[in-house]
Amino acid sequence: MNPVVRAVYFMGNSFLIIVALLSAVWWVIVTHLYVAYGLPAALAFAMGSTILPAAAIGMKHHDHHDGYDHHEGCNSRCDRR
Repeated sequence: MNPVVRAVYFMGNSFLIIVALLSAVWWVIVTHLYVAYGLPAALAFAMGSTILPAAAIGMKHHDHHDGYDHHEGCNSRCDRR
């Protein structure tokens, strides 16, 4: 087998195994929080660990000029008027 193909195959398998292990760890944490502290703690962790990163990425990529008029004091790289 070609060494490049072997390397790509190994990296693909490694990536899938890492994702599966991280998912399993996440579920173990959610289950532990549910057993130890109840449903509110498990939901808070589950929602916080999924919604907060998504909100942070959304805020980073948000165009602050959508739907608004361009104002003169804006120092961004926006050429809309």
